[in-house]
Amino acid sequence: MPQTNRCQALIHQLEYLEAAYHLHICVKDYVGFIPIDKELSAALTPYLGHSNPYCMFIKQSQSRYYHCLSMMKKMANKCLTEGCTYRGACYAGVGEYVSPILWEGKLLGAVTAGFLPMKKEEAQSRIAYAMTGAPEEELAAAQRLYEQNILPTAVPEQTLLPALDFVASYLAMTYRMGQESVTGQHLVSARKRSGTDELLTHAVGFLHQEYQNPITISLLAAECHCSESSLNHMFKKRLGVSMSTYVNKLRVERAKRYLLETDDSMLSIALSVGFRDGNYFARVFRQLIGIQPTEFRRRYR
Repeated sequence: MPQTNRCQALIHQLEYLEAAYHLHICVKDYVGFIPIDKELSAALTPYLGHSNPYCMFIKQSQSRYYHCLSMMKKMANKCLTEGCTYRGACYAGVGEYVSPILWEGKLLGAVTAGFLPMKKEEAQSRIAYAMTGAPEEELAAAQRLYEQNILPTAVPEQTLLPALDFVASYLAMTYRMGQESVTGQHLVSARKRSGTDELLTHAVGFLHQEYQNPITISLLAAECHCSESSLNHMFKKRLGVSMSTYVNKLRVERAKRYLLETDDSMLSIALSVGFRDGNYFARVFRQLIGIQPTEFRRRYR
C-alpha cells in the first residue's frame, strides 16, 4: 500500500515485525504529540490500539479494567527507570517488549510488541488471579482465549530490540523536529495523565475489533466503563478527530487493502468494512484520501 516518503521506513518496519514474527505492535502516546503531526498520525492509525480477544475479555469487567489502568503508571515508571527496551508482563499473564520513547529525559510514550505467553504454570496462576471471583465458566473462557491468542514468537531478542529501538528513536526524532509546534498547551504532562492512556488504548482496540459493525459513542462508552463526554473529549484532544471520523479512517484503511488486493466491487468492499452503502463509502473515501476509490485502485494497483 502506498505510503508517504517521510513515514515509509517506519511503516515498513512495523509491517515487517508484525508479519514476520506474528507480533502486535502498539504505539502509546503519553503526551499527545502524534496527532499534531497529521502525516504521522495517519500512518500510525493501525498501531494506536490493540484488540487481542483475551485482553478485551479481561477488560469486560469494570474492576479488571481499572486494574489494567493501574498497570499503565507502572509501565511509565519502569520506562523511565530502565531507559531502554525491556520485557515485562501484566497481571493477567500477557508478556510484551516495551521500548520507551524518550527525549532529553522526558517520557513521550512507548512502543510495545506482544502478545507473549508466560510459562504455563505462571500463566495459569495469573489468569486465576485476574479472574478472582468470576464464575467457573468465565475462568474457563479466559483460559481458552489465552491459549488461542497469546502465542510464542520465534524472533530473537538481538533482532527485535534494535528494531523497536529504531521505531522509538524515529518517534523521538519526530517530536524533536516539530518541537516548536507541539509544545505548550497541546501536550499533557506524563505525570498528570492518570488512566487516559489505557482508556484510549482500550477504546481504539475495541474499534479495531468492531469497525465492521455499527458503532455508537454510547456503545463505546459502555465498553470502556466511562462517560460519553469523556470519550468525545479524549478522541478530539488526543487523536485530533471525533470517534466517528476515527472509525471511518479505520474502514477506509481496510478498504484500501481490498481495493489493491481483490477484484471485489465497490459496494461489496463498502459493506465488508462497515459502510452502509456504496455512495457514502465513496464520499468518505474521497474526503479522507482525496480521490475516489475507483481512481485509487487504478493508480496504485
